[in-house]
Amino acid sequence: MKGNQERTSRSIIAASVVFARHFGAFHAPGWATFSTLTGVTYLAAIVALIATAGMAWASIFFYVAVALGWVWLSALALRMRARGEGLHLEMQQQ
Repeated sequence: MKGNQERTSRSIIAASVVFARHFGAFHAPGWATFSTLTGVTYLAAIVALIATAGMAWASIFFYVAVALGWVWLSALALRMRARGEGLHLEMQQQ
């Protein structure tokens, strides 16, 4: 992986760790688990892909991890929108 793919992968993993800690601190164990699972799966898929030099099963695992990352990110955005989180930035700009 190079360039943007590498940065994106690191960003997804880092964000999942940050949100896992956030949800753990604010007593949302389901979201904390979902965030942790996403980050761990993503990291494991990258390691498998590198270690196997791109074997078919590792590539499929990576595609599944990417799909999980998108599901997590979409669910997180919907959760934040439904709760009105993040709106304070829009209000400050007006």
